[in-house]
Amino acid sequence: MEKLALAVFLLIPTVASARPEPDKSAMYAVPVGGYPSDGPADAKVTLVIAHDYMDPFSHRNRATLDELRKKYGNELRIVFRNMVVHPRNAMAAALASCAAHKQNKFDAFEDKLWEGFNQRSLDLSEVDNGNGPQKCWDLAEGCPIVVGFAKDLGLKVDRFKADMKACVQHVNDDMAELAKFGVGSTPSFFINGRHLAGAMPTAEYEKLIDEEMAKATDAIKKGTPKARFYKTIVLGKGEKKVDMAQPSMPAPRPSRPSLDASKTYAIKVDGFPAKGVADAKVTIVMFFDYATPYAERARTTLDELLQNYGKDLRIVYRTRLVHPTNAMAAALSLCAAHKVGKAIEMDSALWEKGFQPRSFDATDIDLGNGLQKCWDTPDGCKLAVQIATDLGHDPKRFKTDMKSCVKFVQDDDADASTFLVNATPTFFINGRMLSGAQPAQNFSAIIDDELAKANDRIKKGTPRARYYRSWIVDKGEKPAP
Repeated sequence: MEKLALAVFLLIPTVASARPEPDKSAMYAVPVGGYPSDGPADAKVTLVIAHDYMDPFSHRNRATLDELRKKYGNELRIVFRNMVVHPRNAMAAALASCAAHKQNKFDAFEDKLWEGFNQRSLDLSEVDNGNGPQKCWDLAEGCPIVVGFAKDLGLKVDRFKADMKACVQHVNDDMAELAKFGVGSTPSFFINGRHLAGAMPTAEYEKLIDEEMAKATDAIKKGTPKARFYKTIVLGKGEKKVDMAQPSMPAPRPSRPSLDASKTYAIKVDGFPAKGVADAKVTIVMFFDYATPYAERARTTLDELLQNYGKDLRIVYRTRLVHPTNAMAAALSLCAAHKVGKAIEMDSALWEKGFQPRSFDATDIDLGNGLQKCWDTPDGCKLAVQIATDLGHDPKRFKTDMKSCVKFVQDDDADASTFLVNATPTFFINGRMLSGAQPAQNFSAIIDDELAKANDRIKKGTPRARYYRSWIVDKGEKPAP
């Protein structure tokens, strides 16, 4: 099967464009007819989820939905709608889920798609077989991963491929309609028409569901037929779209300049965790975020490069928080572990015990006294503290170091922004920018070029131990204005 290619794809935070946000107190008439659903049609509460098959927070939310199903049983219906915020990597999956729904196999097929997400193995929307870029669903042999899933589940494959093409209009219309309701990021939810954004704690859903359950029970008691509750109350009385005149709509941002991949930029490395020797001829600085799947995938490539180049290569780790809600505590943990010489061990554990099971320490927690930062509470940041304890850290000192790291991480993030790093992972190879989780050979091409320069300059008298400072930090391009 064709594996997921990641040539220059960046995981950019799924922030809504210049559109107003839904009013959390309002009820919106979000249609549900014709979409896959789980639960009886006459459930008192309908939860509509807008999701994307390459979004880690949509994936993480599946466990929460399972908890809600168990608690509310036949009183809850879940309706699945597509909001493709990563079209290059998730559009084929969205079309495949639509096609599977036409053969009554949505649930089983969705499980397959999330398995593909876990393995970083989903079809790219566009492929080039020598005749220019084409959509994989327009090719006879295209979209091999989802077609393989269809075969595994016993679907009629010829019909499945035809349905994928037919679903293009359906998915595009789905996204356009959701956009009218202010949906620009995933996951987003409407609980009997009331909006809730992001992968929230289960209690947040339960609070809203309980409120809507009470309203539905009262309306049904007063005569609204249960089977027509959603249509009568939510669709009949809900807002048809978000008011485009809302003052919350942000002003469009001016486009920002991008970096020149041929230039050398003065990226700092002192004080940050690193793998490899300090006097390496080539330094790769990686800006990353612990909630970005492509940053996690790049780890294998970086390890391969370290093996290939040995003492000539150093990797420096710097954080750029594109997902601060889920990645800030991890960034502070790395900083705190670095203070006691355990950064690399902490990094590995954060990926394995935090990212892979989608078990992040939330930045903000509420212990009954309002929102607080997890590192400011005695029992907060449990995952990070447990990892630190397992690595032999004193937990009290570790929490103190996490707090002291806040300014360091914020300054690191701000510095990354001055170099126009707005997505992760982003790399600077001896100051030359490379974006995204790319194949090892793309790194090697730049490394080999920089290694040749370094060898020549060291031969001409630049001390090896000062090479990076002399040629990258001192002579490189300074931050963008």
